[in-house]
Amino acid sequence: MNKDYTILLYGKSGSGKSTSLRNLPLDKTYFINIEGKDLPFKHSKLLKHTKPKSLIEVRENLKEATDNDDVEIVIIDSITMLTDIMVYTELVKNSADSRGGWLELRDWVIGLIEFAKKSNKTFIFLALEMDILNEKEFVTFSTPKVVGSLKDSLPSHFTTVLRSVVREVDEKLEYQFQTNRTVKDINTVSKSPMDMLDIHESNNMQNILEKMHKYYKD
Repeated sequence: MNKDYTILLYGKSGSGKSTSLRNLPLDKTYFINIEGKDLPFKHSKLLKHTKPKSLIEVRENLKEATDNDDVEIVIIDSITMLTDIMVYTELVKNSADSRGGWLELRDWVIGLIEFAKKSNKTFIFLALEMDILNEKEFVTFSTPKVVGSLKDSLPSHFTTVLRSVVREVDEKLEYQFQTNRTVKDINTVSKSPMDMLDIHESNNMQNILEKMHKYYKD
């Protein structure tokens, strides 16, 4: 069994994606805050918190994070902003060959994901959620938001794709992770290895990592 500690977490704005990171070992976590937003939890203990303004700075952050033995977890918030703004601007918008630029964007992002998988770090990619209409079947699918052909294929490059949701449980609203498709949520791309996680998990990424490590260890 290949051990894959790379996670894609997507959800609508306000669904608890960033909040779910609050219990991670912050002193071992490198946070690449491409969104540049304030974090919704106390984060002064983060080993490193950067707000890169360019793709060059993102590359520098990635190298620093993977070279640092004290770093165990790398968070990219978000792959939506990374692709839609930074990578798009550098590789597509300013390219003389638009088609070639889109292919280069796709290859760059897939290369980043493969780089994360081959590192000895746990990578967590956050993404906004968007709805895509299948015009042939008149069905709307919920999927991570990215530009180009990746909007249809991004989840296929991850073993674990979590969807951040707000559900009603016992007449109360609870922030949770959806870890696989359900009958009620068949048109999503949530997935995880069989028997690793419950269908719905609490909004706590540290709990997910503990179950993931136990699953691969066993």
